[in-house]
Amino acid sequence: MSQEKSPAKRKFEEALRYTMDLINFPDKKYIFEIRGESTVSLYEEALSLGLTGRDEIECHARLGGVFFLKGQCFEGLDKVFDEGLYSTPFYHRYVTEMEKALKLDAQRGDEFFRYAEDRNALLAPLALLWVADSKFIKKRDRYGHLSAISYLDAKVRLLDYLGGSYFPTLFFELGSLYAEIAKVSARDQLGNGEKAIEWFKRAANAEVATDIFSAFDIKRRAQKELETMLFLSQMRTSGKSGCFIATAVYGRADAPELETFRRFRDEFLLKRSMGKLFMSFYYSFSPHAAELIKKSEYAKKLVRAVILKTALRLIRFIMN
Repeated sequence: MSQEKSPAKRKFEEALRYTMDLINFPDKKYIFEIRGESTVSLYEEALSLGLTGRDEIECHARLGGVFFLKGQCFEGLDKVFDEGLYSTPFYHRYVTEMEKALKLDAQRGDEFFRYAEDRNALLAPLALLWVADSKFIKKRDRYGHLSAISYLDAKVRLLDYLGGSYFPTLFFELGSLYAEIAKVSARDQLGNGEKAIEWFKRAANAEVATDIFSAFDIKRRAQKELETMLFLSQMRTSGKSGCFIATAVYGRADAPELETFRRFRDEFLLKRSMGKLFMSFYYSFSPHAAELIKKSEYAKKLVRAVILKTALRLIRFIMN
């Protein structure tokens, strides 16, 4: 004799059927206008009636998924980048419900997300919205980079129980934030470069592509940034302090011209916001350019005569 389903379970199953109608109907805006609210109400009633166990976790996740679909219909991801997650109620509710589901899953050990067949579809937008919100935080906050790092670090902890590296976009963004700080720091005494390397490695070695962005593109970019940061770390350890192109041209780290460049960087560029921006841009391409210059005597002579001599004259004029 089969056990009778609880009212909460019946509401949940009805909500799931409504959700499939929303997903499969071609005109999303139309179907959400006539059935969106009733679908949300069914999920909320199921939770209020005392849904338990894996069903409760899944209910939060499916409810979040409905709000993400509503966000796609009536809001826009650009608004999250420009104005933050709180400016988009539907996307914000999606994130809230997914975070509830993740916390419950981790606390109870139910492993709903580990084995859910559509885990990718449920979680994929989460990393994108976290990253978008972190970019807004970085832009808005006085201590933008540190605030964004703190925000994303807390989000990553929600995923730790799943194991593995499933969010290359999220890891790449954390690596980029640490790298931006490290690249404009003359000595990087706080170890931001090493932290950038750690996150770029996780992004480059991601096992599963659950991001909306192309995983292959993110992994390729992460590998390139990883090589840059490893090279920068090696240069700092050897005492060359990151004057990549000039070191490649002059052939030795103790050339007197290099000391002029380093002094200009430390005493002038790194004390100004535009100078820090320039240094971040310089460190993004100079290690690779330096490797190419090393291989060609003609390139060394050309860069030395056309670029470095002019730059040295300009630096001496500014510093004096």
